[in-house]
Parts: sequence; structure tokens; C-alpha cells
Amino acid sequence: MRRAFFLSAVMLLCLSGVVSAQVTHQKKENFEGVRISNVELKHVDGMMHITMSMEFGSKNIHTDYATIYTPMLYNGDANIELQSVGVFGRNHYYSTLRREHHHITAIPDEWCLRRRDLPARVNYVAEVEYEPWMNGAALVVVEQYYGCNDELLALGEVVIDEYTEPMIVSTYIFVLPEEVVSGVHHASSSAQVDFPVNKAVIDPNFNGNSREIAILDKSLDSLSADKNVVVTRIVVRGSTSPEGGHAFNDELAHARANALVAHISQHYNIPSGVLATYYDTDHWADVRTWVAQSDIANRQEILNLIDSHSTSVNLNAMIMERYPEQYQLLLDEYYPSLRNASYDVEYDVTEYEDIDRIVAVAVTAPMSLTADELTMAASKVDQSTPEFDNIIMAIVAKTPDSASANLNAANVMMRRGELQRAARHLAKAGTSAEADYARALYALHMGSYDEAKHLLKRVESKIGCAAKILDKIEQAGY
Repeated sequence: MRRAFFLSAVMLLCLSGVVSAQVTHQKKENFEGVRISNVELKHVDGMMHITMSMEFGSKNIHTDYATIYTPMLYNGDANIELQSVGVFGRNHYYSTLRREHHHITAIPDEWCLRRRDLPARVNYVAEVEYEPWMNGAALVVVEQYYGCNDELLALGEVVIDEYTEPMIVSTYIFVLPEEVVSGVHHASSSAQVDFPVNKAVIDPNFNGNSREIAILDKSLDSLSADKNVVVTRIVVRGSTSPEGGHAFNDELAHARANALVAHISQHYNIPSGVLATYYDTDHWADVRTWVAQSDIANRQEILNLIDSHSTSVNLNAMIMERYPEQYQLLLDEYYPSLRNASYDVEYDVTEYEDIDRIVAVAVTAPMSLTADELTMAASKVDQSTPEFDNIIMAIVAKTPDSASANLNAANVMMRRGELQRAARHLAKAGTSAEADYARALYALHMGSYDEAKHLLKRVESKIGCAAKILDKIEQAGY
């Protein structure tokens, strides 16, 4: 016989002002046969902790049936399932065990209840990495009722709680100079593709080639699109590891360089006279440096052998014959880094007529500008727009070690909700008051209110809005 469940609508209590993020509820709507209480959601140090009590009564469970209870956080299209709890009739339990894929293996032993275990109480605990969409999310329990052969007979759910963090509006502070002087700037970019041993065909799926090719193609497309860029020099180098013969390595280095030149030519019409091609086949100075810095056995003997030969002919074979274990380390750990073709381009970016022109180019093709020009454009663009965010990220791509560029990028990532990327930029944001203020905002995002208060108190005399945020944290009871 089929059992019918219905979706229970739960009236949630709306608190005036700021809603606490750690409210424990004693009574909730329940399914027949299970009572849920003491629900608590906490956001602490980047993790969402969920606890509740689930009391299962001794209702008669048909031996062929099972009920799975799955807590779930959802907010609009975003959702995440948590660990399930199951109640099984005897026959369903054993028939399920015989299947290759079944409910029971996905449920902890202590939460896999059989009819004979009832009544029972489960102290439910779950922990997931916090994501910004969880602010305002509902916590529901989904009930799935199964019959023979895992046929889903009925489905229902109840909302048992919601999670709302204090409404603390973050004001992000971007560090931009008031004025940047534009002019003709010299710039450059580079990329490198790797090759398997004895190969000269570019494989996008080999090592990190997909990322390097994307960088290369984006750079070339920008050069082609911007008429204010003048390419002054393109250098392509083909390289081999030293285990092959001299003639073979020379031919292989040429082939690798030519493969990269052919790829460049598909995206960019190389101006006459700017292309220089080199072939690196003798890397023994580099090999010596690697050996000297390593802790391999017979290190000094291998160094002496390299130093005693003015020519590299047969040197690889001698190392392989006399020190086979150490040679294998060279072959596995260092030689692969020498099998590549690299690209370097140098170009001049001519001065634009006025700031409006710079802003227009920054919005449509930010990577074609210098960091100074991008910074000038950023100071003129609305900071609430996606165009501003793109300019900021272009600046940090061009100046990855700049403290101010990383600070600005961290602010962009935080307001986008990309907290892991924000953390990487904050690590390079320096020690200014603005950087500590940004770290305080990051701590708020992570639910680390004590750390946020500590940082805000440190900078409140220098950052005007820090005191206001401190007041809101105190009002929220943190």
C-alpha cells in the first residue's frame, strides 16, 4: 500500500534588527515517527556546523520497507546534501546489502537503524565548508520512503531551520593613486610548452600546456587586436634534454621551435625582422647546477666528471654507466624540464590621446594596456561595475607581486564570494592599514568574529568605516 506524504509549510520566526547566526530551536515540524529538536547551525572559521536531535519512535515499520532522512541546505539554485539517516525493515535491510550500490554503505553504522533498534535517538552532526550562498539558506529534512526493489513510494520534506548572518554591509577600500602619468611603455610576455621525450608536436593535454597555450593565445590575440601596440622582438627557443646524440638533439630542438613558431603564426602575423629563433641542446651547466643543489649519492663524483669534460660528447653515457641510480633520478626529475619550446615577446604600447581613450580600451581589452594605464583607468571607472573588477584583475596579472594590486584583487574576490582566491591575494597584500582592514572583512566572511574585531580595532583610527563595522558586530552579539 502506498503512503502519501505532504510538504509541510513551516512558519519561521522573523526577528527584528540583526538575526543571530547561532539560534537553537527546541520545537519544529516533524514527520510521522521522528521528532527533530535542538537544531543549531554555526559558521565558524570557514566551516558550517549543523547539529540536531532526531528521535525515532517505535512505529510499526513493514519488513520490506525503508525510510531515508537526508538533511539538506538550499538557497535558490544552490544546495548541498548532508549525511543521511536510515530506518530499515528487516527484509529491506538484507536485500539491500546484496546489491552492489545501496543506501546502507552511505550511512554511518550508528545512523543505520533497523526496526529492532527503535525507539532510538540520533545526535546528528555534520560539517561542510562554508560558502556565501549559505547565508539565508534553509535547512530541510527530505524523507524518502522505499518499498521492495528500492522503489520510491513517497517523498516529502519539512523545513526545520534557516541560517541568517548579521546584516553587516562591507565597504571595500581600493587603493588607487590619484594620478598616473601615461606615455610610451615597453612591455613583454612569455609562455612555454613542454614536449614528451623525443617528440616535437605540441600536445595541449601534456603537463601544463593547456594553461600555457591559453596565456600565449590570449597575449597574441591582444597584440593583433590593438593597433597601438608595436612588437619589437619575438624570441622562440627550442630545447632538448642531453640524453640523445648531438645531431638528433639539434634536429629535435629545431623541430620544437618550428612547432611553436607555427602555432604563433596561426594567431598573429609575425612582422618581418622581429623573430629570432634559438636552439638549446647543451644544458650541462644547468645539469651541474641541479646536481650541486641536490642531495643525491655520489654527487661530488658526478660534479667532478662534468667538470673534467670540456665537451659534452659521451658525458651523458658516462654518467649512465658509472652512476645508473643517480642517472635515473636525472632522467625522471630534471631532464623533463629541458624538453620544451619557449616564447618571449617584447612590444611598445604607444601613448593614448586622452584618459577617455584609455578607459575605453581598458574596458574592452585590458591586457593590451600597461599596469600604469590600467590603474589610471580604474580610478575613473565605477567601482561597482564588472568592468572595474576586470581592470583590477588585469592589473594584478601584470604586477603579481604588487601589494596594492593584490589588495585590490582580494577586495574584488571577496565581494564576488570567491574566498579562496581572496585569501591568496591577501597573503601578498602587505601590512598597510587598508590591508589589515581587508583581512578583517575576510574574517567576517569566514565567521571569525574575534579575529575581525581584533583587526578592526587595530585600524579604526586610520580607516573611518572600521568603527562602524565594529559597532554592528557588537550589536549582533559577537
